[in-house]
Amino acid sequence: MFEYNFFYTFAPLIAVVRLLCIVFSWSCVKQAVLLMGKSVS
Repeated sequence: MFEYNFFYTFAPLIAVVRLLCIVFSWSCVKQAVLLMGKSVS
């Protein structure tokens, strides 16, 4: 029973952390592309 509760407590948390990592890395990539575009032009 404890494992069941543990899973349902941490699964949403892990999903949120993953989502934040994806969003953060995407914004970093966007910044890098913008910087590259500026240095090229």
